Amino acid sequence: MPEPIYVVIYFALYLVKLISICMFIRAILSWFNVNADNPIIKFLYVVTEPAIQPMRRLFQKMNWFQDTPIDMSFSMTFIAIFVIETVIETVLL
Repeated sequence: MPEPIYVVIYFALYLVKLISICMFIRAILSWFNVNADNPIIKFLYVVTEPAIQPMRRLFQKMNWFQDTPIDMSFSMTFIAIFVIETVIETVLL
């Protein structure tokens, strides 16, 4: 593959990894009573919500997982990001 394509693929991989890490930190911090006005919490929401929102809208539209105590849109987005990350790493090999 030409070198510019590698640059784009690596950029996409690191972007997906960043979102994945931010989602993991957000999940851990959700277990604690953290102030929502905290700049770190705001940053995590700004980074992760654009990834979660399409799945959340899909689940609301299809009326799936509406009565579950776990945010399934967050969980399914996390799984989807993991799959995307794996596919990108496979392309690089």
